[in-house]
Amino acid sequence: MAIAMMIGYLMVTMFIGLSLLKKNSGIAEYLVAKRNMGAFLVAALLFGELLSGASSVGKATEGFNSGFSAVWINWGAALGCSMAVVFGVTKLYRVFGEKKGIMSVPEAYRLLFDQKTSIVMLVILVLVYGIIFSLQPLAAASILGPMFRIDIKIMAIIVGLILTAITFSGGLRGLATMNVVHASVMFFGMAVVAVSSVNHAGGWYSLADNLPNSYFSFLQPDIWTVIAWALGTAFSFLCAASLAGTALGAKNEGAANKGIIWASIMVIPYAIMPALIGMAAKVAYPDMNPATALFSMANAVSPMMGGIVSIAVIAAIFSTAPSLILIVSTVLTRDFYKGILNPEATDRQQLVFSRSLVIIIGLFGTLLGMNATSILNTALGAFQIRAFAGVILIIMLFWPRVTKDAAFWSLLVGGSLAAIWHFAGNPFGIQPLWPSFGVGLILLMGLTLLSKEKVSEGYKTYQECLEEYNKEQEAVSEAE
Repeated sequence: MAIAMMIGYLMVTMFIGLSLLKKNSGIAEYLVAKRNMGAFLVAALLFGELLSGASSVGKATEGFNSGFSAVWINWGAALGCSMAVVFGVTKLYRVFGEKKGIMSVPEAYRLLFDQKTSIVMLVILVLVYGIIFSLQPLAAASILGPMFRIDIKIMAIIVGLILTAITFSGGLRGLATMNVVHASVMFFGMAVVAVSSVNHAGGWYSLADNLPNSYFSFLQPDIWTVIAWALGTAFSFLCAASLAGTALGAKNEGAANKGIIWASIMVIPYAIMPALIGMAAKVAYPDMNPATALFSMANAVSPMMGGIVSIAVIAAIFSTAPSLILIVSTVLTRDFYKGILNPEATDRQQLVFSRSLVIIIGLFGTLLGMNATSILNTALGAFQIRAFAGVILIIMLFWPRVTKDAAFWSLLVGGSLAAIWHFAGNPFGIQPLWPSFGVGLILLMGLTLLSKEKVSEGYKTYQECLEEYNKEQEAVSEAE
């Protein structure tokens, strides 16, 4: 039954993607859906991107090992959603999209600061999204491989090819349309399995009686690590291509903000579900392999539950991974190809280049992730590499004096330090966020204060665009 359910789901997913192949006639349609998505599609797209299948598998593993503290990779993103709306980051992307025609985060940084800062942002985004995408095919293969009795690495390659094909055909609107299906399957499927798993383990009181109190704390392993996870993910989200994509792809600012808030609300309960399944597995089957806790626990409840959770995880992966490929393709097309290599590139040339990149990124990323170990920790570390870029954005919005040189050097040093710290295995048990923030803030504030300018050129550019944007919005409101 589980195999039949999975085959049916994969066929429906491929059909939707391929049916949209001919609808992407230009680069604006392919990358930002011609800025015409309603709040519902924005919420579905963003929800799917915030909750990757790899992180769902990882949360169940961490739930088995330590309990509820596994939720912070998603709760941090939900916090970032609220910050984006409250602090006006969504508006910034929207304004630059309508007045300057941007389609990516580095393009916004180029307008706010300069070309070299946008190049650093491009490298950071490609690195971070490349890492996150590389985890997805392997996570899917860990479920599909045993189900179809195919070697996991071979299955990972097969999954990578499918994800690449979906991205190649669908573009942003296609991914948003598919995510309506994926998000529904993810949320309700995981909820059913979570409730069934807890009941199978003897109910909530059985979990409370058999697990240490630390499992029910959201502050494990320690408060500073949790704060780093939450803030790292939240600030990282402010300069996430997924946020910019939804802000730029929405039909108006209101639709963008509504969709972002709806997605963040849905994330909060969903994040608890895989952790609960892992905790239930710890009680019912303490000798179970933590890495397989999500599927093994569901399958132990019943083959049908195993099928449901498998489809939920695959839905999460298929809602996230294509978006990650598209994001990397977008920033390289707009900021490297058109921004540097071929500034006069036509719409058709950009579309061909972007789709060619989709194939390269999909295949290379799949091979890169073959030897990943801790899925959740890898993802948390990756987000902290990008976090300081979000800090710069927030500070600039409230401190007009921030200079292009201060932004460049603090982003370069802060981002590089976070990356080195992450790949070095978090020396001294310290999360990458803290050295990145410490050094980055000193550079940002020090270099800015040395400048004689009271208002930077980038801030002036934004204010000019904002004034025009507000006048147009007022005219539209009066006309209605």
